[in-house]
Amino acid sequence: MTDNPFLDLIISRALRIGLITIISIVGYFGLRYAIRILTINIQRLDKEDASEFDFRTETVLRFVRSVGIVVIVIVTLLTVLGELQINVAPLLASVGVAGLALGLGAQTLVRDAIAGLFILMEDQFHVGDVITVAGISGTVEELNLRTTHIRNLNGTLHIIPNGEIRIVSNSSMNWSRARIEILIPHEEDIEQVISLLQNDLAQLATQPDYASDLLEPFSVSGPEELTDWGQRVRILAKVKAGQQWGMQRQLRRYLLEFLATNNISIAKPRSEVVIIHE
Repeated sequence: MTDNPFLDLIISRALRIGLITIISIVGYFGLRYAIRILTINIQRLDKEDASEFDFRTETVLRFVRSVGIVVIVIVTLLTVLGELQINVAPLLASVGVAGLALGLGAQTLVRDAIAGLFILMEDQFHVGDVITVAGISGTVEELNLRTTHIRNLNGTLHIIPNGEIRIVSNSSMNWSRARIEILIPHEEDIEQVISLLQNDLAQLATQPDYASDLLEPFSVSGPEELTDWGQRVRILAKVKAGQQWGMQRQLRRYLLEFLATNNISIAKPRSEVVIIHE
């Protein structure tokens, strides 16, 4: 220290501010290192779907990193101002008022971001999934913190704010179910038809084109309903996620061959005409 009190004060505060800056820098790099270690550990636990990890987990960690940096900057700034003997109370009050005004104007944006964060963390759906949200069905093309992009079968791209998503119906989560129903005429022996179908489908399930997507054997049940035209037979198949539509197309082609081979017709509408002779 020197004999000049004013110079001593400047040196003392400069040293403290320097120490605060060093601690902040260490905190920043410590945050980055912690997130990097967390990323590596989570990636080791999720080797089966690295691409999905990259998309979902990196988005969440990037959000956490941004929040952490903002907190470090604010704490550092307030601490330095305190060391400079600057009264931060009026500044905090002004920032609070400005923050309140900004918050009221951006509350929808904040709501969308929070909703998007929970969608990612809870793994509600992924890019490529077929979902129904807000009355719109289609394939998820993009998912970020603020919006979800869905393209329907007509090719129309719908951009939905995440805050508007209340109920999600996901047709591609974990596994899916293919469902086919046919009407067999009342004249046919329904038990015999079901028995033939079960035997045929058991052999069909061993073929590579079917076995690659099947998770369980085919299920045949009926009659599920009796109509004026015939008896309804239902075929169900538990398949890999998103493969239900392809499986249903294959089953329709198979059923056309099955009915033709076994000389079974599909029930058709019929009308009775009564002629009264006077």
